[in-house]
Amino acid sequence: MGDNSNNKSEWPKAPTAYRSFYRKDCSRFTYAIGFVMASVISVAYFLTPVYSLSCLILLVSNPFSSFTWKFSSLFILSILMPCATKPDLVHLMTPVLEYFQYEEVFEFDYPEWLERTNNGEKFIIPSHPHGVISYAGICLKIACPMEFSHVPTAVASAVMKTPILKQVMGFFSLTDVSKRNMRKVLETNGPDGTMFIYPGGIAELFKSNLKEERLYLQKRKGFVKFALQSGADIVPLYLFGNTSVLSVLSTGTLASISRKIQASVTYFWGQWGMPFPRSGHKCMSVLGRPLGMPKIEEPTQEDIDKWHTIWLDEVRRIYEKYQEKLPEYKNKPLFID
Repeated sequence: MGDNSNNKSEWPKAPTAYRSFYRKDCSRFTYAIGFVMASVISVAYFLTPVYSLSCLILLVSNPFSSFTWKFSSLFILSILMPCATKPDLVHLMTPVLEYFQYEEVFEFDYPEWLERTNNGEKFIIPSHPHGVISYAGICLKIACPMEFSHVPTAVASAVMKTPILKQVMGFFSLTDVSKRNMRKVLETNGPDGTMFIYPGGIAELFKSNLKEERLYLQKRKGFVKFALQSGADIVPLYLFGNTSVLSVLSTGTLASISRKIQASVTYFWGQWGMPFPRSGHKCMSVLGRPLGMPKIEEPTQEDIDKWHTIWLDEVRRIYEKYQEKLPEYKNKPLFID
């Protein structure tokens, strides 16, 4: 079945919006607070697997010890508590924007986004690269207007269930990436009917590299089919800096295990060789224009391949157009695997 029901509104192309959240007169104190806030996330991400495994071993091997229960209390409490969702508090993390010298370029800016979603349009925003931790994506959530603070990010169910991590990352409005749940999100009115996704997933995380930019997107077509069937439009988002602030140990074994459990199990490092994000590496979010996709209830493989190719072409265009705005990206080639 071909493109037979394109009901997308015709919108004039609005001027591109440029915003910088970095002040040259930023105090050392604010900068330090931003570093600490950003590091809490990476340290939690780094230590959670080790701590969780230690708790499980103690609870199995020595369940009657008072030390076991004291040591495991945070782990047990986290299991019992639901995933935290406090997007309004995220806006208190503005020092993180200073630490990453955050900037954003929106070819599809918030006023148009708000008006179109209020008129019933739905958007899926594939975000890439994944990076070890999507600090550019976190910066975007911190900097966004309050009307958009509840726009969810679809993640693997493992993240939603992992103790401690689900509370730390849950602040950024996470939702399960299952099709059923994604349909439910798209049924929501207004901006909350939009969702961010990371199609490259764990496989792309292990491609993080300081010398070259590698995305894992050639085989990622499922969400394109879903978008066509649901009538949602795709808006490409490039997150510069995600592969620069942290490096990852990417052995084949670790990558394979991580893909199976849908969670990262590896060593990563940044500042001082520790699991802290590097300083002096700018993060920048670049949001492209909606692709203008039709609704096709039964898309053919040809339909899916066509819009997948259009999306990849836009990803490359965005990268090549804006990469010179970041010194570490000027000579960094892009490969889409």
